[in-house]
Amino acid sequence: MPKKDNRAEARSRRLTDGEDMVLGLVQAHYGSWNTADCVFFSEQDEAVIFVKDAGGESVICVNLTVCASAYSDGVLSFKKLKSDWLQIPDAQ
Repeated sequence: MPKKDNRAEARSRRLTDGEDMVLGLVQAHYGSWNTADCVFFSEQDEAVIFVKDAGGESVICVNLTVCASAYSDGVLSFKKLKSDWLQIPDAQ
């Protein structure tokens, strides 16, 4: 009997509009190389990205799902989303 592979299957889905908006903010500040192809999905189906700078170094991990949900629900202002959660300085 073949041995069962216990690794989680790769999860994939389209980003929601909110997740895509947050990814757009990431791309605008950190670089366009941070694409939807870099996003992975947790066991809870949350979209997460390890954001890389121009040198290819990971600078921040962003849970796109949580950010989008908190902004959409009014928990976070746009300014707080950018400055506190995405670490984008001088957020307007």
